[in-house]
Amino acid sequence: MACAPSCQTEERGFWYGHPLQERAQTMVDVDGEYARLMGLGVSSVQEPETQPWGQRNFWIADPEGNYIEVGSFSAR
Repeated sequence: MACAPSCQTEERGFWYGHPLQERAQTMVDVDGEYARLMGLGVSSVQEPETQPWGQRNFWIADPEGNYIEVGSFSAR
């Protein structure tokens, strides 16, 4: 699972206590996609942030509560 240590729990397969089945989408314009989705009323779980390893990502929830990661990877 690609997340900062602060979001990890002791139970594998869970993120902040939510069952996790990760669906990751890679985007070039992470911030633009976040703004677009927020304009459509999508539920934000985590705003865009840059991880120490260079990935910029955010998390949203679908109508059923499933978490979706959207991010990009830098060519470090």
